[in-house]
Amino acid sequence: MNLPSSCITSQSYPETVPQENTKHYKIILADDHQIVREITAEMLECLGHEVITFNDGQEVVDYYLYGNHEVDLFILDLVMPKMGGVDCLKKLLAINSKLKFVICSGYPNHQDLSLILKHGIKSFLPKPYQLSDLRRVIDNLTIPNIH
Repeated sequence: MNLPSSCITSQSYPETVPQENTKHYKIILADDHQIVREITAEMLECLGHEVITFNDGQEVVDYYLYGNHEVDLFILDLVMPKMGGVDCLKKLLAINSKLKFVICSGYPNHQDLSLILKHGIKSFLPKPYQLSDLRRVIDNLTIPNIH
């Protein structure tokens, strides 16, 4: 995972900074690895998004159940202690079937990937990823009528 220097100097890499017509979203990010969480949050903020981070899926579900429904996108690690991405996704979809998700994993052949497809989740982001990968997957998910 590479944090782009564009977050520091946008003149060097203008294609990576948010453009004025780019939408900005509230994103929930859950990953049990602190460094991955921190770098990914910085990359998302560099793209102009508001990011709230959590250590595992249970924290995400608790946050949402507490009434924090103003979330545009969930980015969840597939494998986390307590509650992984698939169980978190299932619980949140049971509450609101219109929520949007990106599932991330460093295990591209993990058995739970087939479960994700059963739930209609089309966005899988293999680790390690870069800023351009995050931008692409978010742009693809936020096009109207894509679920």
